Amino acid sequence: MGLESKPGLPADLRAIFLDLDDTLCDTRRADELGVREHALLIQRQNPEVDGESFLWAFMDALYGRRKTLHSRPSHKDELGWRHRVMIEVSLDHGMKWTMEQAVACYDGLTASRVRHFDFYPGVREMLQQLRHKFKLAVLTNGPACSQRWKIERAGLEELVDVCYIGGEMPSQKPTPHMFE
Repeated sequence: MGLESKPGLPADLRAIFLDLDDTLCDTRRADELGVREHALLIQRQNPEVDGESFLWAFMDALYGRRKTLHSRPSHKDELGWRHRVMIEVSLDHGMKWTMEQAVACYDGLTASRVRHFDFYPGVREMLQQLRHKFKLAVLTNGPACSQRWKIERAGLEELVDVCYIGGEMPSQKPTPHMFE
């Protein structure tokens, strides 16, 4: 059954807006596998530390599930905030990291997450099909430092007409500005 014969699609539908994290791509799986992988390095360097517990505490801070001492800044200083939170979490886990160590850990964790980031099964093919008939736009919330690599890793810019990152816009979803 082709797109033309799908029931329920309005005849005048010209564009489709899509979300990225845990909609097109399995962000949760990338986080889980990335944390597990990078935790091994943390534990080799700090045998007294539970690497997974440490990294999940950091991820919880990123996703707003854990309070931090540092207020989340504008998106322009997001990366610096993430590094400061990494230092804070290291202190909570009995380590006194320098900024250099925090940056190295953050970069390593991000690299591990990138290696595991991908579409859910069938999404790439669905986007290729939909693009023949509709304009496709991805709208994703979050800062550029955490969303840009996901877009690049998935090759999204080749599969859709435009990608909007909330952190690069005056406001994020669900404000109407993102959809205009």
